[in-house]
Amino acid sequence: VAIESDRELFLSAIESGNVAEAAEIYRGEFLPGFAVPGGIAFEHWAEAERQRLRLLFRHAAESLARETMGRGRFRAARDLARRVRDADPFDEGGWRLLIETCLTQDDRVSALAEGQRLQRLLSAEDRAPEPATQALLRRASAQRRTGWVAGHHPRADKDHHRQAQQYKDRLKDTTSKKQQ
Repeated sequence: VAIESDRELFLSAIESGNVAEAAEIYRGEFLPGFAVPGGIAFEHWAEAERQRLRLLFRHAAESLARETMGRGRFRAARDLARRVRDADPFDEGGWRLLIETCLTQDDRVSALAEGQRLQRLLSAEDRAPEPATQALLRRASAQRRTGWVAGHHPRADKDHHRQAQQYKDRLKDTTSKKQQ
């Protein structure tokens, strides 16, 4: 009798490049709270596996969120970005992804609120934001407020597709610079 586990399904989706399926399957920590009395070797293995699976999820979900933003599906991208942030709140990359999705959606208020939450978290840990985070927070503070006039939401804006195209163009520029 074959036993199927979400870990195996997740890894299979990752290996096949199906990031959407992988992101759907991943639901949090591997064996949370599970311990074996006297099993220190198992505990070390399980913690390493938790970290590995979390990192695989982060890469898959971040890739999917960026692809989703590029298609103009900002709410779905923001939901994924929240999951990335929540998977490891001390990893600033997840926070940056979430703030970026807010800014792409012209939701400066949420971007600034998330930035403040991150700064409080880092301050409590006596840590300064990474340079990339500092730059994004400056961008959020400086970004011109658009789309939030008289109850108007930017997703309903006629410029919705233009914003998606601008994001795709920025993503292409970033990707090509990384490949050089």
